[in-house]
Amino acid sequence: MFDLTEYIGESDVVSVLNKANKLGDSVFRQMLAVLLGLMTVSAQAAEYHDLQDIRLSSENFLRAQLGVDANDEDIQVKADSMDYRLRLAQCGSELKTNLPQGRKLQGRVAVGVRCTDEKRRWSIFVPVTITQFADVIVTTEMVSQGEFLKASQVKLEKRSLSLLQNGYLKSLDQAVGQQLKTTLAKGLVIKPNQLNRPYAIKFGQNVNLLAKSKLISVRIKGKALSNARIGDRIRVKNTSTNKIVEGTVTYNGFVEIKL
Repeated sequence: MFDLTEYIGESDVVSVLNKANKLGDSVFRQMLAVLLGLMTVSAQAAEYHDLQDIRLSSENFLRAQLGVDANDEDIQVKADSMDYRLRLAQCGSELKTNLPQGRKLQGRVAVGVRCTDEKRRWSIFVPVTITQFADVIVTTEMVSQGEFLKASQVKLEKRSLSLLQNGYLKSLDQAVGQQLKTTLAKGLVIKPNQLNRPYAIKFGQNVNLLAKSKLISVRIKGKALSNARIGDRIRVKNTSTNKIVEGTVTYNGFVEIKL
């Protein structure tokens, strides 16, 4: 017979059985059966590998492949829950993990986890979901169709990119000053196809160049060499030096150049 005190403390066993004995033979037998059942479950659990350890191995493997850790805010790696009825022998060696050849590190992937212990070999595939997050433009209030977006009506907010199959905007300059094709409620991600994006600058137009660094900003006159919308990159000819520079069109009509 198994030693019950291996699974719960000896004093606990004595205490429980003494109390049960005082309540009568029937109660004593029932309590003993419960304790023996707990003993059997504990003994069996020790023979099988911890499913949580398998899940963590698959997650840590993918994080290492992605070069991130568990605290990374831009990429989340989470293994599916495993069926508690799954019985895999306790592995006496370190678990080995691998990714099927050609599988991309995005979306839902199956990570191979195997035990190479010669006496207890087994292998299993663990479904793991990789979710990427990024700062995207969302509305701060309801905005009606036909309105031109103001700076106060939009903000950057971190969202899951897996839910944004139709695109998204990554900077405020891409949204402010643009006209909405449809009414949007508060908190919705703004997609490029929801905006009327007329050219903010046209070929040959005189423009203001804004050359900026952390210490200074300089305004220069220039001439646009192509059409461009807000947020687009554009080549501009500096009319003072005739040099060609490249910058980004901002919502206030400037072409900003980072120094």
